Amino acid sequence: MFRYLPRHQFGSLLGKMFPAYFMLISACSAVSVAAFAYLHPWKTASTIERYQLGSLLLALGCNLSNLLVITPMMVEACTLVG
Repeated sequence: MFRYLPRHQFGSLLGKMFPAYFMLISACSAVSVAAFAYLHPWKTASTIERYQLGSLLLALGCNLSNLLVITPMMVEACTLVG
């Protein structure tokens, strides 16, 4: 994509695609956490299942930080390019 679009159009495209992409990834991670927590309640979960839930929560936290912190900085940088 970056080879075929002029620089300002590529920056504009990324400014629109990245927030939507990371919002979708965060929503899917939240659904995964909710489904896993529903199917494996904390009180009856084994140690492995608790680690799995912790990993899912960590992934959700990373996705949300990417959406709320890194994406706005990237969008700003992409608009400066254009």
